[in-house]
Amino acid sequence: MFWGTIEPHEHLSIIGDKAKVECFAPVVPEHWPGHEDVPTEIVLSPRNPLNPVRKAIQVDEKVLAAGGHHGSTCYEHLGFCSAVLGESAELTVQDGLRAVRMGLAAEQSVRVGRAVELNRPRV
Repeated sequence: MFWGTIEPHEHLSIIGDKAKVECFAPVVPEHWPGHEDVPTEIVLSPRNPLNPVRKAIQVDEKVLAAGGHHGSTCYEHLGFCSAVLGESAELTVQDGLRAVRMGLAAEQSVRVGRAVELNRPRV
């Protein structure tokens, strides 16, 4: 995901063999004043036949009010504080390990120019 200066939204792309899926989420008004009415959209672009489909989607107002990145930063910090205080943890060490392994596999895939198998670790 990245934020640029071309359009007032954050952009997430997922690309596969059969299609590309993109989500365009508006940035918070403080980052781009005057563009509060930009819709959140999903775009499905199949490779065959070439026929992109755009669909506007609704985002919960509570999520929008939580701040940048549709509140993800706020919620991540709250979850981290809760875990540090021993109250609860939504994610486990195993979840973190899986995330790191996926990132390493993605880097390897780019280096070798093909998909790589992501086998389960023997922990």
